[in-house]
Amino acid sequence: MRPLKIDCAEANRKVLLKRNLQEGIEVDLENLDYAVDGVLCEILAMSHSMTLPYNARNKAWLFKKPSAPLRVL
Repeated sequence: MRPLKIDCAEANRKVLLKRNLQEGIEVDLENLDYAVDGVLCEILAMSHSMTLPYNARNKAWLFKKPSAPLRVL
């Protein structure tokens, strides 16, 4: 399944992000101001066992499920 794209300029972006992360759907965040919302997004990614890499080609932050299980040391 392809990730859902959410434009951070939309008013309902937080509701869409929350709903899709709770359902385990990967999300691409476009136009995210990382200086403002970056820390919150990192916390959300960790709480849903996802990573938050930046895709420079698409200029989007990606909530992705890791390919290998996360290990806690």
